Amino acid sequence: LIDRHLRKENSGIFGLRKSGKTSALFSVLRNAKQKEIPSSIIDCQTLHLNSWNKALYYVAQKINESAKSSISIEQKNYSTENAHIQFEVDITKIKNKNNKPVLLIFDEIEHITPKISASENWREGKDFLIFWQVVRSTFQKEDSPLTFIIAGTNPTCIEKQFINKTDNPIYNQFKPIYISGFDIDDTKNMVSTLGRYMGMRFRDEIYTYLTADYGGHPFLIRQICSAIYQAKKDLPQEFDIDRLFYEQCKDNFNSNSGDKYCEMIIGVLKEHYVDEHTMLTYLASGKQNEFAELAESDSSYVH
Repeated sequence: LIDRHLRKENSGIFGLRKSGKTSALFSVLRNAKQKEIPSSIIDCQTLHLNSWNKALYYVAQKINESAKSSISIEQKNYSTENAHIQFEVDITKIKNKNNKPVLLIFDEIEHITPKISASENWREGKDFLIFWQVVRSTFQKEDSPLTFIIAGTNPTCIEKQFINKTDNPIYNQFKPIYISGFDIDDTKNMVSTLGRYMGMRFRDEIYTYLTADYGGHPFLIRQICSAIYQAKKDLPQEFDIDRLFYEQCKDNFNSNSGDKYCEMIIGVLKEHYVDEHTMLTYLASGKQNEFAELAESDSSYVH
C-alpha cells in the first residue's frame, strides 16, 4: 500500500469486521511516518456527520495536524462555493511543506456510502458525489498532491458506475484488495505464539480444526482460544489441548458468546448488504443452486 502511494496510485482494502483492516491501516500509518510521508486516518464514522464541504475542511485539518505542517486552515474558507478550491490549495500547501504527497486513509467507508450511510445527505443526497469529485480532481492535478486509501466491509462505493444518475467519481479507480482469512500456518503462528505466553500447548491437529471451524477469522480464533484458556485454568499446567477438550470448549463457546461474535461480524452485511448476506446464508445452509443463481445475476457479488 505504501509502494502504491509512492507510485501515485490509490488503493482499497476490504474485509469483514474484525478481520484486521484497521490494524493494517495503522501499520500503513506507522510506515508512512517512518518514511516522513504526511498521512492520516480519517474515520468515516464521524465524517458522515458533516456536509461535504465541512467534511473536506475536517480532512484538511486532520492531515495538517497529523503532518505537523502548521498551515493556517480556516473553516470560513470552506463554504459550499469555495470548498472545492480551498481544499486543493490547502492540501497542496501541506504537500509542499513536507516535500511529499499526502496520503489520506478513509476507514469505515460504509458510513459515507450512498444508500447505506446513516446521514441522509450522504445516503440520498449529493454529498458523496461532490466530496469525491473534489478529492479526485485534486488527485488528478499535475504533480498530484495526494493519494487515498479506502477501507471498509464492502467495495460497493467504487463498483457502482452511477450514483443518483451521475457518474461515480471513484468508479473503478483501483482493484480492491480483500483481506483473506488465515490459513493453517497463519493460525498456528498466532495461536502457538500467544498460547506459549499463557502456558497453553496445542496439538498440531487443533490448528486445522480452528481454521476450518472459524473460517480463518483471526478475531474468532482468538476468542475461542480465550474460552479454552478459561476452561483450562483448573487443569494441570502441562496439559496439552487435544481434540476432545477442544470439541468440548468449542460447543460451549458456540452456544454462548460465539453466536454473538458472529452476529457482530456479519451484522454490517445483514443491515447494509442484504444480497451478500443472503448469499452467505445460502452457502451456510447448503443451497448452492440458489447461491449460483444470485451470483449469476450480478458478477460483482463474487469477485
